[in-house]
Amino acid sequence: MTAAIESGRVRSADELAVLLLTVDRDGDPQLLADAEQLLLQASPRLWLMLDVAIRPAWRQARRWSGTAVQRLVQGESSPLGLTVAACHPDGHVREAAVARLTGPPDPGAVAGLGETGSADDAGLVAAWLEHPRPRARAEAVRALRRLGGVDPERLFGMLTDPSGAVTRQITVALRPSVSRLDLPRLRRLLSTSNPQHTRMAAYRLLHERDTWTRLLTDLELANDPSPLMRHRARGDITTWLAREAATTYSKPRGSTADALAEQLRAAQDALGPDRARLLRFHLGLGPSSVRTSPRSHDVSLRDSAVRSS
Repeated sequence: MTAAIESGRVRSADELAVLLLTVDRDGDPQLLADAEQLLLQASPRLWLMLDVAIRPAWRQARRWSGTAVQRLVQGESSPLGLTVAACHPDGHVREAAVARLTGPPDPGAVAGLGETGSADDAGLVAAWLEHPRPRARAEAVRALRRLGGVDPERLFGMLTDPSGAVTRQITVALRPSVSRLDLPRLRRLLSTSNPQHTRMAAYRLLHERDTWTRLLTDLELANDPSPLMRHRARGDITTWLAREAATTYSKPRGSTADALAEQLRAAQDALGPDRARLLRFHLGLGPSSVRTSPRSHDVSLRDSAVRSS
């Protein structure tokens, strides 16, 4: 058959293209090995003819085309499958197949797919979340957000990525679904045992969740050993008091109010008396929720004694 192809008879090139797709679809190990050996021995002329012939063969095999793309996305394609996918009529599929054959794509290629691709390409991009280069992982997250292919659970697991550039993109991608994220799991990422960029990513997401979660997180971090974290938390409390407190008409209740009161007692020295008093007022917490210093306690006793005398 190779001789027939190389003789220039297009019909034979078309037949070989269909045969290769069929072998890839059926997955018979021996036929796969034979087909791969044939291609390894093929001349440049045969490769050029196959590149032309395989594309219309893909168009005629639409059902298998979809399955083959899924295999490609899941990293389950055989070498033959990658080879015929590299001749797919969809340019994004071709790029992904070539990337699998030659190694991970350049970050620029990942970014380009995010700019020019469609929602159908999200599966291809998701495979690059494990790219060895941080910039490419960050571009993959950005591309998924643009293509509408964000998987919150998978990205949540990547908040511990060693690169801050990646976690920043993940934070942006997860904001629309922050209310569905596992709150205890997210709060654990604030632990000082985690890197700074992981803690900051968790802080930003907690900040977006709701008002009481935001303030509770700020209070917990008001005495944080990291200057960046504690200054960010204290500054956010100041911002809330100045710009949002007056129009926050609800009040925390039950265990939420108790947790805020407890954290306010722990953070009042860091906040100072004015901010602590204002925060207590806007949260609807009674004076008893704030610890009294020994000196002020002595003064209160003395004033009480004067009034009773």
